[in-house]
Amino acid sequence: MPAFHVARSIVIDAPQEKVLTVLRDYQQWPAWSPWLIMEPDCPLQFSGTQGKLGASYAWRCAMIGAGSMTFVAASESILEMDLVFIRPFKSKARVVFEIDPVGDSQKVTWNMYGSLPFFMFFMTKMMKAWIGLDYDRGLKMLKRYVETGQLPSKTEVIGIGEMTSVTFVGIANSAPKLEALGETMSTDFKRLHALFEEKGWPIGHPGFSLYQQFDMFTTAAEFISAIPVEKPVTVDAPFICDTLRAGGTFTVKHTGDYEFLGNAWAMAKTVARHKKLKVRKKPMGLERYLNNPAETHPEDLQTEVVLFLK
Repeated sequence: MPAFHVARSIVIDAPQEKVLTVLRDYQQWPAWSPWLIMEPDCPLQFSGTQGKLGASYAWRCAMIGAGSMTFVAASESILEMDLVFIRPFKSKARVVFEIDPVGDSQKVTWNMYGSLPFFMFFMTKMMKAWIGLDYDRGLKMLKRYVETGQLPSKTEVIGIGEMTSVTFVGIANSAPKLEALGETMSTDFKRLHALFEEKGWPIGHPGFSLYQQFDMFTTAAEFISAIPVEKPVTVDAPFICDTLRAGGTFTVKHTGDYEFLGNAWAMAKTVARHKKLKVRKKPMGLERYLNNPAETHPEDLQTEVVLFLK
């Protein structure tokens, strides 16, 4: 069977025992799991004494499938768990958390050692990329949850709708990694706001980021940071003026810190697959920012993630 290994790491500013306590207790996993956040109503069954060897939890969800996780081994800084998938296909994996001190903080490495059914050998590279993206999301949420006891990220399905055409002024740009995306967009929107102020153009509609494409293997992204205008205008490079055509959409709303917008994208993609919606690959969708981050607490930020239907 085609074997694979996925590993992602993050540094958490907390004592080692606090990190271990959260990871050992499956009843705390719904607060930061990158899968359960996409289907918060999924029924869960907990067994054994949480935090002790032999403890487990099982899920049986409409969208994210069914399976179970069991705590099987532990040392001072390593936790090992057996993962069993029932749906969407049967497979087994070993999950290993390594918690290594870095000064007063902890470097947490999340490993998965698994294999796919032989008939799915061609999916190995894609599966590693999917799991890697999910692990990155999960570790960000784990970090925030352990450090603060809270997670400012809630998702809500708005559903299928129609978008009218939108004329906008924007800046086309790219980021080589997800980590660089936020800073690049922030800089571009500052330049756009300066242009609008210089020209005396009103900003009466939410700004948005139009994603042209995203490479899930490298996490490189191409996008346009944009602000709507009432009619076409003439602008000089690097600014562009263009129109996004009308069409069908599928929307998920995210409330919370922009750092966790990946949860809304993952939920939108997952629900779209579950509903067998046909979505466009390019442009792949947009983020519409419903309130001003300069005037809004991060936990109250509202963003719509919009997929374009074919």
